[in-house]
Order: sequence, then structure tokens, then C-alpha cells
Amino acid sequence: MPLETRRLAELADHDAFIKRHNGPSRDDIATMLKALNMQHMEDLIEQTVPSDIRLGRELALEEPRSEGRSVRIPSTAGPTKPYR
Repeated sequence: MPLETRRLAELADHDAFIKRHNGPSRDDIATMLKALNMQHMEDLIEQTVPSDIRLGRELALEEPRSEGRSVRIPSTAGPTKPYR
């Protein structure tokens, strides 16, 4: 069996995190909503989270980062310099 050759950049940008993530799958969510007799996650939130503690607007968040990009953050931030 021949060895597969890949460039390091290809391996670094691979989003293996998605496969390791422990959150529910779309099928899991659909099964849960069906068991609760609901159509959407918003219905579940509306019925379980009191309205006075909900934000009521979308959060202003950056685009999600890939795992590879997140791993590179320390190298782009530079070394920490002690100031005493």
C-alpha cells in the first residue's frame, strides 16, 4: 500500500474538531424535537427559557474559526514580554 503524501498546510487546516465535537447531531435534535412535539429549537427555547432573561437580539460575533486557525493564534500573537 503506497504512502499518502500531504503538505503540512493541508493537515493543519483540517477541521477534525467537528468530528470530535460532543454536541447533538441534526438527527439527534430532530428526534428530541419530535419527542417533545415541537418543530424548531426556537420553540423549545421559547417554552423553557424565561423571556425576561433572553437577550432578544442576535449576538454580534465574529465568524467561527477553524481549529487549525485557532491553533495558530499563539504563534501570530508573538511572545509575551515581561514588564517589571
